[in-house]
Amino acid sequence: MIDNGQGIMSLMYDDDSGMAFIAGRGDSKISWCEFNPTNPKLPLDTQRLPFSFSSTFIGATLVPKLALNVMEGEVNRILAITNDASIVPVIIRVPRKSYLDFHADIFPDTLKGIPYLSPEDWNSGKEPVLERVSLDPKKSKTSETQPQTTPTSGIERAGFNGVSTPPSLQTLSVKEVKQPPASKLDLPKHSSFKHLAVTQKLLLDDLKTGPVTASNESNGFEVLTVAFKNDGNLFSAITKNSEILVYNLQSAKLTSKGPSHKGSKAARLMWSNDQLISVGYSRLVRHNFSGSQREILVYKDTDVTSTIGNVIIDSSPSFLIPFLDEDTNVLILAAKGEGVMMFYEIDGSTPVFLNKAILPLGNTVAFANLPKTSVDVKGIEIIKGYRLTQTSITQLSFAVPRLRKEYFQDDIYPPTIDYTASLKISDWLQGKPVSEKRTNLCPSGMTPFIKSKSPSDLVPASLALWKQYWANGKVFNLENMVESLSPILGKNTKSIFEESTTGPIKAALQDATKEALDSGSFGAPWFVVEKDQQKQTFFGSDRLEAIACFLEEQYVGLNPDQPLNSKL
Repeated sequence: MIDNGQGIMSLMYDDDSGMAFIAGRGDSKISWCEFNPTNPKLPLDTQRLPFSFSSTFIGATLVPKLALNVMEGEVNRILAITNDASIVPVIIRVPRKSYLDFHADIFPDTLKGIPYLSPEDWNSGKEPVLERVSLDPKKSKTSETQPQTTPTSGIERAGFNGVSTPPSLQTLSVKEVKQPPASKLDLPKHSSFKHLAVTQKLLLDDLKTGPVTASNESNGFEVLTVAFKNDGNLFSAITKNSEILVYNLQSAKLTSKGPSHKGSKAARLMWSNDQLISVGYSRLVRHNFSGSQREILVYKDTDVTSTIGNVIIDSSPSFLIPFLDEDTNVLILAAKGEGVMMFYEIDGSTPVFLNKAILPLGNTVAFANLPKTSVDVKGIEIIKGYRLTQTSITQLSFAVPRLRKEYFQDDIYPPTIDYTASLKISDWLQGKPVSEKRTNLCPSGMTPFIKSKSPSDLVPASLALWKQYWANGKVFNLENMVESLSPILGKNTKSIFEESTTGPIKAALQDATKEALDSGSFGAPWFVVEKDQQKQTFFGSDRLEAIACFLEEQYVGLNPDQPLNSKL
């Protein structure tokens, strides 16, 4: 049963896809059904398509397949004649994320649409030999498969490209279908034409010469996402049946397999040194309620049989767009349809939440990052990217606040990945190891901050100077300080003292002194302690217990390893 309409129905059937469209005379809507190839008598799905018109149908027909715009996912086009003497073209599209490539799964070879027999041969009972042609523009003749994608005027706009106009239609006008915002000219998402038919083999191609190797393992999986490790050795994929797979690229053999996200929605994979990070959806079942939650899973790169860490993010349904900065282990999560970004640090096995930023100018449609070599190192910028909204493209910049910007911050700018080729593909196929290339981001003329300051020696040097004055009673002159620091700084002692008289070091001392005075300092040691965005100052080494109280921490004394003997 389709409906209770009284008008005579026009049945339009597409043998290539098994889709049928039904328009009743006097109706203003079109019914759609998809037939099951194994049981043609039983429709797989039947429903009303959301094509609403101000006028009603007199008749309708399908445009020949060779006139369709296949590179925009158009699988059928209906020409409807309405009661106001108009021809209304209705375009039927299959929703796909990209239309750059020809989708052969929804466009099988079609009949040429030419006479195969003469009337005499047909009347004598001769069997025709049906010829089929490909709808792929690259394979078929231009004159047969590439109609005008932008019809100009008259009946051409209704799809009669290159066909003479029937006399009965010469007085008809053509008008475009104007749908309300909620209507779409796409097939229902549960149609069997939504998903690609995915190959069951892992194929590797040389872009210059073609296929070079293929896996013989047939797992019958449909892939949701893939990721390649930077060293060129491993390849990972998440399948539609909630499995994560890791392949050795050089041998194209499966090396590890394990459980992925329990939710059926899309996921994304990223490699981080010796770890594999996945962002997707879990499945929450509680009492009579079931739903999905966004989550982060962390695996060992060579063993994905189980996770080594996981974090539940929230229950939002928005699709996550992740980006991982391997140099700082900062994971950025943008979400399609949301106006926020979340930041996590992948520290060990468990992702640690850092911050959430609210972004202006509407919700995110897409987000992409520029290579690390494009960041402003002198401005302590660690990530730069572009964000697409429905109305704009904006540049996003993420920087780390540092006081001494004249130094190269080598603690957050390690040598970064150079994405130029390390091996020829012929050498790689022979099993030669990949030597990962790295690029130093330090601009010319900048001095590495850590090396210039010797941070590992800071605490021992401070203790040595404290003992010099307070324990040994020696004043702070050059001779006494060199004597105290030489055992710690070694051969660098002289150069450090020489550098202390240069402009940058004097400027650093002036800045530090001004910062201390601005906070109210009147002596040393002076402590500025911050907790929950509240600052408190303390003077004197006998205020350590008060500092612990302000931080709500237990005070264990100056020698925590020794037992407390106090009776109190």
